[in-house]
Amino acid sequence: MLFDWERFGRGSPAIDLAPLIPNLGTLADYKHVIKNYREVSHSLTDEQLLKQIILAKAWIVIEVINLFIDRPKSDPQVHLNWYNNHLPNWLDEMEKYLL
Repeated sequence: MLFDWERFGRGSPAIDLAPLIPNLGTLADYKHVIKNYREVSHSLTDEQLLKQIILAKAWIVIEVINLFIDRPKSDPQVHLNWYNNHLPNWLDEMEKYLL
């Protein structure tokens, strides 16, 4: 069980699972996390959890980009360039699992 004291409340476990996946992650990364999580909880199906983890990961991307824009680090462009290079392909790959 994970406790996120920043957003304390009831919600999807995907909100806590998505940050455990490095970078944007791949389908294999998500399935690995889902497999491990489902050993202790069966509240959601694999398909439901996959969709929710993808959406939670997208939410994280939006929050991170907003932080880069609102509170620029020494060189936020490096991070924004990384997203520009990786996000379109990730979105194309994940889209089919959300439909």
